[in-house]
Amino acid sequence: MEIDLRLLSATPEVTRYGQALAQALQASAVEVTLARSIRPWWEPQHGTAIGIGPPTNSRRIQGWIWLGGSVEAALALKRDRPDLALAVAAIYPPAPPDLSVVPFPIPDVFFAPGDGETVFQVTRQLHLEQRPRIVMMGPLVDGRGLTQAMTAMVHVLASGGELAILDGLSIRSQFAPVIQRLGLVDKVVFLPPLEDSQTAAVLLGADLAMLPERTRNFPYWIPWCHAAGLPVVALDTKEARLAVGTAALLVDPDRDDGLENAIREALTNEATRRHLIARGMAEAQRGRSMEVAKAFLAWIHTMESAE
Repeated sequence: MEIDLRLLSATPEVTRYGQALAQALQASAVEVTLARSIRPWWEPQHGTAIGIGPPTNSRRIQGWIWLGGSVEAALALKRDRPDLALAVAAIYPPAPPDLSVVPFPIPDVFFAPGDGETVFQVTRQLHLEQRPRIVMMGPLVDGRGLTQAMTAMVHVLASGGELAILDGLSIRSQFAPVIQRLGLVDKVVFLPPLEDSQTAAVLLGADLAMLPERTRNFPYWIPWCHAAGLPVVALDTKEARLAVGTAALLVDPDRDDGLENAIREALTNEATRRHLIARGMAEAQRGRSMEVAKAFLAWIHTMESAE
């Protein structure tokens, strides 16, 4: 079998999805090519051409994985275009049998318990020293959400702990005055760009992860947190629900105190914490490379059977 994957967007989540899916398929002995966009002169030569991105009317693509598409939106599109071969990555709500789901692939390094020596070395290298350790990931562009997160940290970390911002160097100069004014200089760590193995070590050594932004893209790092056994607090948006399933505390974006309350609940309520970890790790199993490859190949089989 030959698969031609086409990345139809330059966003980080589409790039990461395509690369991870290609690796998962190759590990299952599937021949895969991976390329960006569709050039005007491009015509599929071998195998099945799969586009990763919002579906279009291109006749050169035989199937689509709509990474940012919800189950409801995908079903509505299929009603309008019954012959459309379409899959989504959304894990919530559960998809009916006539809609295929190819989950976001999670690299093996993110699964707990991980390599204890690597976690120790990365933690020491990045000078992560305090507890509780809260990790915040991007896209780091929502000023209101980031400000609310920093304000919550003033109270949550009052008696100790630290906030580690992944790829935070990109906003350090912008937020330095805010950090100074809030008295968080010794409690916020702006991390540099990291390799996946280093990011995994940070998550595996943390106590909580949060997404305080109204992201418009698939928050691909949430499945990473689930695999690492890390509870997640996120704003309740349709994009976040595509990835969190039932394994996160979702916060009303319009409540200024919602983020802080959810963080405290996830850190201090042991029953809530165990519940989030257990559900997250169970959902993450669907993102293992072998399981993703199985789901993808099952979808391809349904496409071939329909021809």
